[in-house]
Amino acid sequence: MKYRITILVMLLACLGATRAQNGFNMPFSQFGLGEFGIGTNMAYAPGMGSTSFVRMGNNFANPFNPASYAGIEMESFVLNIGLSFQSRTIANHDSKVNDADGTLDHLTIAFPILKWWKTSFGLMPYGDVSYESTIKQNVVVPGADWMQEVKTVYDGSGEVSRLYWGNGFNITKHLSAGFNINFLYGSINRAITHKHTAADTSYFMDSRSQNQMRVKDFTFDVGLHYLQPLGEHYELGVGLTCGLPKTLSIEQQSLVYTFVNSANNEYICNLIFPQEGESDTYTTELEHPMEVGMGLSLTKDKKWMVEVDASYIQQQVVGFSPFATSTTVPEIDKTPTTKLALGAAWLGDKEATQYWKRVGVNVGAHYYRSVLSTEIYSTTLQENTYNFDEFGAGIALSFPMRKGKSQVTLNLNYTSFGTLDVLRSNCFMVGLTLNSCEQWFVKRKYN
Repeated sequence: MKYRITILVMLLACLGATRAQNGFNMPFSQFGLGEFGIGTNMAYAPGMGSTSFVRMGNNFANPFNPASYAGIEMESFVLNIGLSFQSRTIANHDSKVNDADGTLDHLTIAFPILKWWKTSFGLMPYGDVSYESTIKQNVVVPGADWMQEVKTVYDGSGEVSRLYWGNGFNITKHLSAGFNINFLYGSINRAITHKHTAADTSYFMDSRSQNQMRVKDFTFDVGLHYLQPLGEHYELGVGLTCGLPKTLSIEQQSLVYTFVNSANNEYICNLIFPQEGESDTYTTELEHPMEVGMGLSLTKDKKWMVEVDASYIQQQVVGFSPFATSTTVPEIDKTPTTKLALGAAWLGDKEATQYWKRVGVNVGAHYYRSVLSTEIYSTTLQENTYNFDEFGAGIALSFPMRKGKSQVTLNLNYTSFGTLDVLRSNCFMVGLTLNSCEQWFVKRKYN
């Protein structure tokens, strides 16, 4: 047992180190806490369109509905690990950029405390920030009749991770409830740099504004799960979740300075903020939105399953910099976010003697109405409104290991976010998840 716990601690450390190596250029991540994952490579339903509110099993932990932990069996220890490789294309009508990266996505564990009480711990990403965008503009020199080119660079990096402790309780034979205590932590760095391409600095000086946002706070979410038999062959599942709204305390550190490249190719800086006697560190607040989700599923003979999910998020957008994909500064809409997901699965015949009949197949699709929308004026001053929505689809194969409950799942997912009129992100992902379910709490007896 001590050896296994040591391995878990090492895996958690590796997860944090690996997540920090994400090098994608994600222009949409410059708002708030960055881009949020929607669970396409989690252990519960890879390939099922990210449906998550009803899924309950004895070999995986589903942190998106804490009531699902109640499905863990006695004397079991569940370990879920997810890895993925992603190939992403950022494009508009004129050009495109390709990028690729691999990462360790999540690690979760679950085990029983009492017959009616199961618990789970896990670490996974909450928001990623990684972008660099450049705009070139000509500005009029004050008091002169000529213009000077200015290059503005928007860059940011960092991430916020979610470390959770969840508990699920069997209320009745068919009803379970649960809650998660989430600790959000991490730091995000953002900056805006103005550089003048001309050598003459009589009228302008290069400048940089940079900000570091440090997040350390708790959030809470609750869930319900109900399973109702319908005759001899069918079961109806209902899942309800609610992420409670909370005001997060955010510590920020900012610097603003100008700089000149000297004759020795060294930068001479002049600090603008903070001035003498001022502090560069201050505390702000960020509203963590309320999130409500509902899922319905229908299962036949514990072999076939369909699920549909819907969620509503009262999202709040906090931007450090103007949107950097256009030379105009758009207004960012704070319209609530909605998501619809549909999935179907052949769960596999666990009693079949032929291996391929025990292999599970999952397919699904989702539509994610993003919080981001913007109004951009064209050269004719005609207003155009763009919503940066996401569409995705996936398929997965689950391969059982030996005769036990453990399995390895291989999944393929495609997502498209944004519009070519501004910017579109297309992502192909190959994911691999390990769902290990072993007996850890059995005291063996020998005759």
